Amino acid sequence: MKKLLFVAGILLASSFSFAQNAPVALPKQFVVRAPIAPIDGSFEDYKSYSVKLNINQGFKDAFQFFKLPYNEEILTQRCGLGGLKFQDSGDFKIVYTLERFELLNSGNLDYLIQTTYQNAPAYYIGLQSSLKIMDKAGKTIFTRYHIPSIKMYVTDRENKFDSFAYDIVSRDYGNLLSEFSSYYLYTPNNDYKLFTLTKGRKSKSTFNVDEFNQSTQVFTVLLDVERKNWAGMFGEAQKYWKSLAEYTDPEDEDLQKDVRFISNYNLAISSLLINKMDEFETYLPQIKKYDRTFLGMAQNYGNVQDAQKLVKYFIDANKDAMKVEPIQAEPVLSAQQSGPNAFKYYELENSSVTDEDGNTYAGNVRLFFDFPEIEDLRSRQSSSGFSQLMNQIGSEKTSVWIYMEGEKKPKRTNLKKLSTFKDSSGKQYNIGRVASGGLSLFVTNQTNNKHYAIFDELKKSEKLSLNKEYFPLTSFAFKRPTEDSYTSLPSYAGRRKTLRTYFADCPTIVENVGKGLYDKNDAETNTKLFNDYMAACGK
Repeated sequence: MKKLLFVAGILLASSFSFAQNAPVALPKQFVVRAPIAPIDGSFEDYKSYSVKLNINQGFKDAFQFFKLPYNEEILTQRCGLGGLKFQDSGDFKIVYTLERFELLNSGNLDYLIQTTYQNAPAYYIGLQSSLKIMDKAGKTIFTRYHIPSIKMYVTDRENKFDSFAYDIVSRDYGNLLSEFSSYYLYTPNNDYKLFTLTKGRKSKSTFNVDEFNQSTQVFTVLLDVERKNWAGMFGEAQKYWKSLAEYTDPEDEDLQKDVRFISNYNLAISSLLINKMDEFETYLPQIKKYDRTFLGMAQNYGNVQDAQKLVKYFIDANKDAMKVEPIQAEPVLSAQQSGPNAFKYYELENSSVTDEDGNTYAGNVRLFFDFPEIEDLRSRQSSSGFSQLMNQIGSEKTSVWIYMEGEKKPKRTNLKKLSTFKDSSGKQYNIGRVASGGLSLFVTNQTNNKHYAIFDELKKSEKLSLNKEYFPLTSFAFKRPTEDSYTSLPSYAGRRKTLRTYFADCPTIVENVGKGLYDKNDAETNTKLFNDYMAACGK
């Protein structure tokens, strides 16, 4: 106990209030990254970060449109790096730049947009951003870019625009950060409850509650301790908790149960954090047995099980991990993407489109963003309601106007009704429906990414074609002649799984996928994939 008290003596001191005769979660949960080691351990000893936000005027103007105050401190608090400490001069130096943010509404467009759905607010948001991370010495070690894109967001009815807007930008920040977090930091990032004890007023127990509560504080300083020292730091505390795992107190049965529950809970979480999963398993029955229930449910036991599932998930995910390119090349934007109407429409002069009936229309072709990708951020929704939303809204309705010479009004149609498109040079593009090939590990909200797109056919054979999406997104996709849709390829999370599934008919490709030969989502890698498939299984 002397060693335990010595360790506890250097811990952060704090006081809390508790409900009578029950263990209570402390107001502040502790957040740590554990226990799966990063694929690249270059920065394992980094324990802190700083964040600098560069927010463009368009974001602030959107607040003024709704007559709401803008508070950058709120946004800064939402843009963090979970499981590490925030410091003004942290180990990781993160710079997030919101380069463009545009709130679209029917007052400044040639077309009407839907401002509500099922009585819930809907917003059309155009966004462009970038993220840069530097090491302790100030060297850039990671960059990511979000090229200009527009989405329709549906949010809760009670959610005001300011809360929604902070959420949208912090989500974008998190998406740009996700590959860095999953590849260079311990996973998973999770928050755990801290419990403490209190005696009832009539308790006659002589149990030393203060000493017990002090032992639990060992969790609060993890972020200040190098991970290699965690096992040693937990050692004395675990001995103490093990001695109380079946604690008996004839003077206070409620306290007895609480001591047993918290001791086993602390043993389980500490074992999980230092990756002793076998030991972790041994404490689960006791946690379930002694956890206090609410309406018949042992909530804390369920939370521990969720933590276990999350760890197992990341163990499996790391087995199929792929190489991350730390420094992403800054994208070269087209005149359309960098122009003032980038979030409203693309204007393509001297072009033509051909519809499904073979009719061709030539002139200046305008491609609208009136039905962009949709993201449903509502926290409460029925499955039937969501199904309706997914089926009734989608960018397959994207409007196309052709301004033909001599005609006062444009010819109006949509991408779904068209088969090909030709630009001013005469180059032909195909038009078709896109099926997403995979979902990000880090996206928890529902997304409708079904859409019709214009494709540049890069490679073609009787069995397969490789295509690059020209509008409205920028991605690569494969398509077989027998398929109705193009299969879009993920860049990181889910990429290998998607490739294994799509090329399941070719063992050579499946084997190469496991070797990481096709991890990059660029033209060179996807061309190699196409050529390898044709050589091995294309006949």
